[in-house]
Amino acid sequence: MGILDALMGNASEADAAEINAELSAVLADNEQVVHAYKMVRDLYVFTDKRLIAIDKQGVTGRKQVDCAIQCPDCRDFRHRL
Repeated sequence: MGILDALMGNASEADAAEINAELSAVLADNEQVVHAYKMVRDLYVFTDKRLIAIDKQGVTGRKQVDCAIQCPDCRDFRHRL
């Protein structure tokens, strides 16, 4: 991710295995990370069961707002380059 992309508001793809390990306490037993996108400090994670949005706030990023949207009917995720 380039600094210019981050300033322009473009998210870059993060390593799914790394995010899977980082969110292991949050994920359900059979839940796996399919895609993850990072924009500066914010993180958008698509799993096989839901969408998780993590919004880090403040200067240090210690304040964090998590939002999970269940996707029982979602079977396919697409993104446009």
